[in-house]
Amino acid sequence: MNINNLQSLQLLVEGGEGFIYENPKSNDELIKVFKPNVDLKSKERKVKNLKSKKLPSNVIGPTDIVTENNKFVGYSMKKIDGEEFKKLSNKKFVTSNNITNKDIFDMLVDIKKVLDYLHTEDIYVGDLNEQNILFDSNFNTYFIDCDSWSIENDHCTVAMDLFKDPLLVNDG
Repeated sequence: MNINNLQSLQLLVEGGEGFIYENPKSNDELIKVFKPNVDLKSKERKVKNLKSKKLPSNVIGPTDIVTENNKFVGYSMKKIDGEEFKKLSNKKFVTSNNITNKDIFDMLVDIKKVLDYLHTEDIYVGDLNEQNILFDSNFNTYFIDCDSWSIENDHCTVAMDLFKDPLLVNDG
């Protein structure tokens, strides 16, 4: 998919490596555009590799390559209406939404199953954190931000310090 003018897209959120926009060509999709300081050759290789994999339906992987002036800038992905997993640590949120311990347990089991499957495919979620897993009103879980994962020889280059092995965190 070629985008003629990135400036015309509606920005939803900015992350560490890129920007998420509404997809003007589809109400069911979003577009991630990488920041200029990101290694675009590596990201393009990783996105193409992800597109070639049979990912579980709750892994929100790339659906199309996005270019501007025929140069890779990002990818499109399915749009998910959900909450960040971190909201489950808020007792008031859990109570007001009638979320039971069994609901949370079932979501955690589902997360483990997806991780087990990804590992069999030589894919590792290097940036696993409570913001990169969403859940919907039916307690289905979704993995997002998969372009940061380690896939075969393309390794994860970003991760939140809170979720890193303490021996790997740079104290600055």
